[in-house]
This record gives sequence, structure tokens and C-alpha cells, in this order.
Amino acid sequence: MIELKTKHEKSKQDLNSLELEHDKLTANASRLSNQLKQFQDEVKNLVHSNKLLSQELDDNKEYIGKLRANNEKYCAESSQLRKTKEEVVKENNGLLDANRELKSQLNEARDLSEILNSENQAMKAQIEHLCTDNAVSYTHLRAHETSLHLVCRLLLEKKKKKKKQKNKK
Repeated sequence: MIELKTKHEKSKQDLNSLELEHDKLTANASRLSNQLKQFQDEVKNLVHSNKLLSQELDDNKEYIGKLRANNEKYCAESSQLRKTKEEVVKENNGLLDANRELKSQLNEARDLSEILNSENQAMKAQIEHLCTDNAVSYTHLRAHETSLHLVCRLLLEKKKKKKKQKNKK
């Protein structure tokens, strides 16, 4: 019986030990169950984040496509603008050349104007001299004749000849 009692006592101790072990395992199971729920929640959050990132990636790909299309468009426009700029530069150079030519012609015209003014003053002096009572010979007039006066005199003489020829007929 003692043996039986000892076995019984030992069984009780084993039972207590098993109950403690059971409580520990239950606590571990509960803790593991909570951790599993946390991991499942984290997985759900990661799946949701992954879906959002995937959508954002798709949106970014679409945006990048639009940016590439705009870049190609702007490159084409830039190329056209370069060509237009080159044309404008060529036209501007042509206008600068034309402007230089016009300035040169203007300077020549000024020089001619000065020459004509001096000849005009000389003619005025001759006319004033002629308008005085002093008579001047034809030879004297011819001596002071300029190229412009010569042309005019020749035209007048030609006109006179024609008139004389008409009158003779």
C-alpha cells in the first residue's frame, strides 16, 4: 500500500506537473495565436500596400509614357525652332547687308547732293552775274558750263534746230 500511496502521490505530482505544463502550453498557444493574428493583420496590410503600390506603379508608368510623348513633341518643336532661328539669322544677315548697301548709297547720295548744291550755288552766282546789266559773251558762258548745263544746252539747241527745219518746210 505504501507503494500504492507513493505511486498515487507521484501520480498527483505528475498530474500537477502536467496541469502546469498544460497551462504553459495553453498560454503559449494563446500567445502564438495572438502573434498569428498580428502576422495575418500585417500580411493583410502588406497585401493592401502592395496593391496600392502596384496601382501607383501603373499610374507612374502611364505618367512616364505621357512625359516621353511630351518630350518627343518638345524635341520636335525645339528642332523646328532651331531651323526657324537659323532662317531668321540668315534673313537678319541679309537685312544687315542690305542696310550696309543702303548706307553706302545714302553716303553717295549725300556726296552728290553736296556736289549739286555747290554747282547750284555756282549757277546762282552766274545767274546773278548775268542778271546784271553787264553783257557776257557766249564763249564766256560756255567756259563756265557744267555737265548738267551742257546736256540742257544741247537739248535746247536740238529743239531749236527742229523748229527751224519746220519753219523752212
